[in-house]
Amino acid sequence: MNLYENLALELENQIRSGTLRYGERLPSIRVQSDAHGLSPGTVVEAYAWLEERGLIEPRPRSGYFVSAPRAETPTPESDVESVYLPPEDPSPEELIHALRQAIYDPKILPLGIATPAAEFFPNAQVERVLKQVLREEPTTLSDYIYPPGTIAFRRAVSSRYRKLQVESEWKDAISTSGATESIGLALRAVANPGDVVLLESPTYFGIIQLVRTMGYGIYEAPLHPTDGLDPEELARAKRKIGSRLKAAVLVPNHSNPLGIAMSDDRKKELVLAARKTGITLIEDEVYADLSFADRRPKPLKAFDPDDSVILCGSFSKTISPSVRAGYLLNSRHHEALFAQKSTVSSGVSTLAEETLALFLKDGFYERHLARVTREYQRLLGLYTSTIIQSFPEGTRVSRPAGGYVLWVQLPGEIDSRSLQRRALEKRINIASGVLFSPQGAFQSCIRMNFAFPFTPQIERGIRTLGALAMK
Repeated sequence: MNLYENLALELENQIRSGTLRYGERLPSIRVQSDAHGLSPGTVVEAYAWLEERGLIEPRPRSGYFVSAPRAETPTPESDVESVYLPPEDPSPEELIHALRQAIYDPKILPLGIATPAAEFFPNAQVERVLKQVLREEPTTLSDYIYPPGTIAFRRAVSSRYRKLQVESEWKDAISTSGATESIGLALRAVANPGDVVLLESPTYFGIIQLVRTMGYGIYEAPLHPTDGLDPEELARAKRKIGSRLKAAVLVPNHSNPLGIAMSDDRKKELVLAARKTGITLIEDEVYADLSFADRRPKPLKAFDPDDSVILCGSFSKTISPSVRAGYLLNSRHHEALFAQKSTVSSGVSTLAEETLALFLKDGFYERHLARVTREYQRLLGLYTSTIIQSFPEGTRVSRPAGGYVLWVQLPGEIDSRSLQRRALEKRINIASGVLFSPQGAFQSCIRMNFAFPFTPQIERGIRTLGALAMK
């Protein structure tokens, strides 16, 4: 510490303790210099330091005096906290915007988003693996890898699916930045703008947005609440739409928002129906690893001898939403998929892919899944019982076979759009059911996330939400 700082801090302590009082004159520079054995320049620096902090003030031809304490500007008190609210009669886009904006406010209960709490991701293990990659392969930071992606990551993906009886080679895999990009690339590979895509209903609103913005028409096919999509829907849609119906985007394992796990028999029937109708099945596997069953369910592609199913997925729901690495798996459409990927991206995230490849290879992933799915099952019971106790009589709650979202059907004519807005006013974030239908159906339904520790705050939030639903 400099000499002037020592003197300045000594005087500051005297001022703050009251030894030197407001309006009191400080010793002159010469007197202070002689008293402390310091040069006059050092004393000048100390006084300048105190003046800058508002502790002393110079007076012309009089010297330096202790300043009056600075009064704090009063801040008006208000019970109103800022939060983005959609309009009174919101469109689906406005509801989605409000839903996503709410994630930036830590004071809002995040029951509407489909992302788990941070403690349900293996952050410490990912960090260790990341450091190992950088230590053993430092050139990863400077490598420029082009599509279809790193060999290590593509091998890891292919190896996992071979264990699920999917006949594939690592060369069939293409890396992407996530499942949404995978679905978009798959659609571009098999359909042109103006063609029609079959979507399940209800389905994730991000898929609906994606299909619309890409210029496709939508055929909305209802899901059975426990069995999933009826294979006959493919034939029915083909009869109505004809050759313009090119693809169907399906989530057979733990769909968002219902959490359904289709039986193997139904999966076989869907693949057979797609083959007969000439419809390409685009399979979203993003939640499939979060199964509550003893064994992870097989994908549609395990029943696909003709390689007509394009399998899409990522690890953003299980390992890390920030380590962006997804995948496509298909041989028949590989060239078209590769061409589409190459046009939208000149490189891949080498560091992310090498990290995930090592994470998958060393068994961290399976141990993590076993732990987190046990916790999700426990939370499912707590959230469900609290909803049933707190919500209006007649409320129905889904029983997901995996994943971490609940589909709640409210009784009567309750408008979930209004409920989402009123809940935000109480700093509770939920997702209105109308978001999950291209036609805006499911007005009396909401989707809720149960992948957050069941704290007293969460319990109060659910009970508050139930009270709002009764108004």
